[in-house]
Amino acid sequence: MNTDQDGYKSVDYIKLSVVTMQAVKEQNEIIIAQESNIKELENRLSKIESLLAGKRFTSVSK
Repeated sequence: MNTDQDGYKSVDYIKLSVVTMQAVKEQNEIIIAQESNIKELENRLSKIESLLAGKRFTSVSK
């Protein structure tokens, strides 16, 4: 933000655009990594559920 000799404020939107685009790029990289982690966790959960479905659980009575 700039202030001129009369006290008026202004913003250099070109510089702001560069900063904004970099932030969007960084967020996109984070989102891609999180999507990959979610997919891996979903695969692991599916395997665990398959293993549990193949086992029979019996209750123990006293």
